[in-house]
Amino acid sequence: MGEKVEHLIKPVKDLFATIFFVSIGMLINPALIAEHWVAVLAVTFLVIFGKLISTSAGAVLSGQTLKQSVQVGMSMAQIGEFAFIVATLGLSLGVISDYLFPVAVGASAITTFTTKT
Repeated sequence: MGEKVEHLIKPVKDLFATIFFVSIGMLINPALIAEHWVAVLAVTFLVIFGKLISTSAGAVLSGQTLKQSVQVGMSMAQIGEFAFIVATLGLSLGVISDYLFPVAVGASAITTFTTKT
């Protein structure tokens, strides 16, 4: 029964996922990201390598093999789409600056594409 319901709901789930990612993608202003490209690349580098090293180290310390630990680190080396929402909310509430918003959004977009699933 559960498989039948899942099969019936899947198109609706896919529709909402598409709407979500399109609306999130519309928040990206390539001109602002290009204007702050140095900061975007620096934050992207820090996120990818910082999360890779810290997550891999945690996996090794928990008893995983080095290969599995690096795979875990690579799969976690992103900020995620939720960062767009948090950055937008922070900007609208005035708790982050106009400079930080495109840096966070740019780093989030780049790291999303670098994740291996």
